[in-house]
Amino acid sequence: MIRQLLNKKAPQCVAFLSTLPLVGFMQMALATPAPTSASGTVAAGQTLTVSGSNFGSTGPNIVMMEDFERDTAGQKVQLSGAPVGAWTAYNSSNTFLASPSAHTGSVGFHAYDYAGQGANILTFIPGGQYSEAFISFWVTIPAGKTFPGMWGPSGSAPPPAAQQFAGDSAWKFAWFLQSPTMSGSQFNIIPLTYAGGGQFAPAESASGYSMFIEPGNYSENSNNIGNAWWSWSGWNRVTTWMRGNSTVPSGAAGGIEQTLNAQNGMSTWSFGNPSTYPTSAMFQLGVPQYFTEINVPGWIRENSGPNADPTYDDIYIAVGPGAAARVEITDSPTYTGSKHATILRSTNWSNTSVTATVPKAGLDFSGTAYLYVTDYLGNTNTNGIQVGSASTGSSSGSSTTAVLPDPPSDVTVQ
Repeated sequence: MIRQLLNKKAPQCVAFLSTLPLVGFMQMALATPAPTSASGTVAAGQTLTVSGSNFGSTGPNIVMMEDFERDTAGQKVQLSGAPVGAWTAYNSSNTFLASPSAHTGSVGFHAYDYAGQGANILTFIPGGQYSEAFISFWVTIPAGKTFPGMWGPSGSAPPPAAQQFAGDSAWKFAWFLQSPTMSGSQFNIIPLTYAGGGQFAPAESASGYSMFIEPGNYSENSNNIGNAWWSWSGWNRVTTWMRGNSTVPSGAAGGIEQTLNAQNGMSTWSFGNPSTYPTSAMFQLGVPQYFTEINVPGWIRENSGPNADPTYDDIYIAVGPGAAARVEITDSPTYTGSKHATILRSTNWSNTSVTATVPKAGLDFSGTAYLYVTDYLGNTNTNGIQVGSASTGSSSGSSTTAVLPDPPSDVTVQ
């Protein structure tokens, strides 16, 4: 088993998992999903029926899929009308403007309001108390715009220029809260934080806990996945799967942090388990481990520069048991080789069949497409099944009945 070693004191020792099988090693108790065929059309808004085995009996409870396509660039984004779910509230009186920069489709979301000197925080209350969450979203800094932050890379004013990271802590990409009036004694977790000095910290809490990445000897906020994964020239997908103490099987990983973009591909880090890391963020001893509110973004540094423009698109959130289960279409015959990926809306989930619909905003790549299934324990098939030719946007795509490739000819069965 190979897992990524990260140490804030020695970030130069980071070894990326981008060339390794992702989640087959994460949970050995359940066989890896094995999709064998997929019928349907690979195009925006179209549905695929995926057949195979070992999908698990629990599918995702998808509570939010947001593409901002109903909005108009330059006008305030709407709380209702997302493909799945609806935002509960605007967190402030800021502008909340839609952006002409989009990952898919034609509209994204400006997450920072310079005039209001703060983040445009969208609040979502899923209803109920949850101890497990899977969140994925795409973010970018458009060309000519700047990363948020009050200090430049030198650690002092002025704010960062284009393609510079801030010297100060500047961006909580999302925030899961136990209550709107959060206190230090309440559970909270941030899927990814830009902590300053070029450091990104995965899954930490405001009260000083973090999801410890295995292996390593950590104490509180010592995680740092560096910034080599970040791309200044396109969109970055950030994915976090987190689960509380009671939801983690013995010896299993506590979740993952994953990044993906067209320039640097996929990198994945595995979180520790509550037995080894009892003070990790999702396993805070003595703290009830549940959340009731989700904010996107979680926070952005006030007094960021006038060109600061962190932009979001294609937000996906699933909660509760089964949150990690999903169907994805990517551009690579191996999951870890992917540079483009789209999470579909999964319905009618069983151990041998899943119905999944391509988002209406479409895919972010054209060409040969491959399908992957992840079960509720985080296991993903290593090699995808080809599902025809993908097209960006709302173009027609191709109808397909995909099957697994023939076995290699140089293997003899005795």
